[in-house]
Amino acid sequence: MSSIFEKVTRTVVHELVSGGDMIAVRSVIDADRFKCHYLVREKKTIFGTQHCMTGLTLEDILEEYDSGSEGQKSEFRILNNVASNGKFTVKLPKEIKIEGQSEVSQGTKEQEIKILGERIPQQDLESLVDRKLKRNLPPSFESIRKKRDNLNLVTETLMTANEETLRREKQFDFWIWLTWFFPGYKYKSQKSVTIPPKWVLGYRIKPLVFSKDEMNISFLDKRHSFPQGKSLENEDTRNMKEIVEDMKSGLRNLTEKEKKDVLSCLTHFLSNDGHLQELQDRVSDAQISGELQMDGPAGPLIRCLFNDAGVWNQGCAEAIQDLLDALMELPEEGQQFVVKFIEEKETLPLLVEKVESTLKENHSEYFDNLQNIDGDTEARVFCALYVVLSGLSQLNEKSTNGS
Repeated sequence: MSSIFEKVTRTVVHELVSGGDMIAVRSVIDADRFKCHYLVREKKTIFGTQHCMTGLTLEDILEEYDSGSEGQKSEFRILNNVASNGKFTVKLPKEIKIEGQSEVSQGTKEQEIKILGERIPQQDLESLVDRKLKRNLPPSFESIRKKRDNLNLVTETLMTANEETLRREKQFDFWIWLTWFFPGYKYKSQKSVTIPPKWVLGYRIKPLVFSKDEMNISFLDKRHSFPQGKSLENEDTRNMKEIVEDMKSGLRNLTEKEKKDVLSCLTHFLSNDGHLQELQDRVSDAQISGELQMDGPAGPLIRCLFNDAGVWNQGCAEAIQDLLDALMELPEEGQQFVVKFIEEKETLPLLVEKVESTLKENHSEYFDNLQNIDGDTEARVFCALYVVLSGLSQLNEKSTNGS
């Protein structure tokens, strides 16, 4: 079920890192966005913790000058230099091959990928204790502070040494069975992916802690970035059935037009690789600001989050957020299918029944309890597919709330 890229990143992290604190990059779209000195936002979802790029670096939030010992200002420049952490070689899974690499004797292929390690030097990390924040911080940082999500610094990375084109040998593809429901539909399976040099496959993070005017880095323990934060403290104890029923209940009260607007918006963002995160961020920003902003392609969906009086509709908003969280869990192949699901709405009820029965048969422990699903990628994708199909099926049902 995993994409070629995710299969490789998980292999690299597993082979080179012990302790489980290195995070595998899940999508090739994000492979150049988690470099050293970048800031990563932590978000709690129904499937556990999600790490999201922010587009921010230390230079965007820290002052270049700091007060000296006698009250004088001394220059402090954030050094973007990184130290080498070594060069490594990792053997690829048997089903993944490197195009153009020659075969060895007896018809076997011992194919390997070259990896570079980089890290922020320890002395640079220690210099981040009690650093002054800029007076005029970027709007995206202020948005994260209002959400009280945890913010982390990328301190170490594993990257490709060279450009590599990886190819998957012919095997059973999880997504192929879905084509049985769409006669004549030709599924474009991802058979190869090209990864440029110095693209990140895995990264390590350290928590950042903020007071009103200062930033600190946490070395020893996991602390909240914003001490009064609550968004990551609340555990979601619902099981899969409860999550789906709550989501369907929130979507059920939408009007026919609102349901069509949501489906149209999802189709737009799913058809543009990497843009689904933008839609998710727009929903979060609307919740924080409480303002109805209709600009851009996300506007019609944002409008559905507010009632006729312009008041935030909590039930609907939570349902759409759960649906977006589930969509983000799907690999590129799965997101490709979602657009087809939206087009072929008559097939959805049968698909929901099929996925639900398979989920109960093969992953029953997660159907009843999602608390420990973080480390099981296959189960996460299957559960996410079940949530997505259930949500789309509800959006295609006739509304009892007028038009």
